[in-house]
Amino acid sequence: MAPASTKAAAMKWILEPVTTLEGHGRLITSLSYFPDGMRMISGSVDKTTRQWDLKAGKEIEGARDVCEQEVFAVAVSQDGRWVVTGGGSLNTVGSGELKACEVETGIIKTLKGHSDMINCIDISADSTLLATGSVNETTQIWNLETGKLLAGSFKSIGPVGTVRFSPDSKKVAVELDRGTCLDVWDVQSQKLDVRIGKHTGRGIARTPIFWTNKNKTIIAAFEFNFTADSDLNDFPKTIYEFDAITLDTVGAPFEGHTNTIVGLALSVDGALLASASYHDETIKLWAFESRQVLASFDVQNVIRLIFSPDSRQLGYVINTEDDWDHVHKICICDTPPNVLAQARVRISCTHLLFVIIILTDYCTQNFNSQGYTKCAHLILLLIIPLSTHPYHCSLMQLVVLLLGTADHQYLPYLFRRDLRLQEICHNPLSLASANSFTSLLALMQYVTVGKMNPVIP
Repeated sequence: MAPASTKAAAMKWILEPVTTLEGHGRLITSLSYFPDGMRMISGSVDKTTRQWDLKAGKEIEGARDVCEQEVFAVAVSQDGRWVVTGGGSLNTVGSGELKACEVETGIIKTLKGHSDMINCIDISADSTLLATGSVNETTQIWNLETGKLLAGSFKSIGPVGTVRFSPDSKKVAVELDRGTCLDVWDVQSQKLDVRIGKHTGRGIARTPIFWTNKNKTIIAAFEFNFTADSDLNDFPKTIYEFDAITLDTVGAPFEGHTNTIVGLALSVDGALLASASYHDETIKLWAFESRQVLASFDVQNVIRLIFSPDSRQLGYVINTEDDWDHVHKICICDTPPNVLAQARVRISCTHLLFVIIILTDYCTQNFNSQGYTKCAHLILLLIIPLSTHPYHCSLMQLVVLLLGTADHQYLPYLFRRDLRLQEICHNPLSLASANSFTSLLALMQYVTVGKMNPVIP
């Protein structure tokens, strides 16, 4: 049987949108959900932002904003109070447009500070601060309540493509160029904490980045091996997790795309990562903890990704603009429930492992044969949710070994003979089947009443 990662990578389908939103006349550059998950805002180089009723599947009448310049970034604060848009002109040096609208009052503030086009924006988790990044290689921090510049400009070594506040709003991560340089800045001291990579001068990537693990790590699509001869359409195609203090890589990379990653999204619980490549024409869903591809979908001309606030839906942008075809639409799909469940099971594996080991140790030291058997039942029930984890087989063997350290030597023997660990390693879900588990319990009860040598098939 093929390894789990190989098997998952081979699972490719076509995503079927449950809602399709059309209306923009040119390239759609940015998406953001409202906190209720029922509305969305999009920005476009057609110089408009549009709000969408996702239940009705259409634009909200009267909510469109016509801007003076192309729109490259939109964001809604987590409390739903603010809608912020940023942009500028692709063809005019020195242009830049940044507006913050208070949703309840409709009051619009124009924030002046950047001297050039604004590529990206992010609103802090407490909805009080705004971070903006520009092609003029600067990042600025604003107070949304006053509309005043609070910190910056933070001077980087290349055009800023993506900015992201840490969850505690004390740091801001900045990705430059085409994913070849990453900065972390301290908001209060306004000083650079750490930088990795180099300036390439080969254009701008707006692929999002994310803080994870309680401010400790950062997720980004990144290219370490850029050279002057590198193909611009061939990087970055790998996703890395970085230590936020040192920017050293953490764990294994997310490898599977064969060409440039243009979209990235992280579920609200951090369990599921979505990525998209325009050139290899796929959207991939990854279990964050194990780095395994859970599903891969064939999608042409995709450039942006976003999860709904509850992660049950995945939105993406389709853009084609050539002499024969002009398509600009937003597709909303249901996140496959089985994929979401698998990712969330994996995120809890570490916690379950500690519970299992502690319980196993207690079981081997404190119970008689009857209590020992009941405890073993509970341990098995805890192991079952781990059946899709890449290390489930080693974990089961470890539990059997620990149980065997007690005087109840018959139980490990029963485990080995009835569960057939090697077989279960190849077919873990068989452990969770009703017939298999009922049979196991019956055998263990048989041993408990004193018949120590049952005939085991």
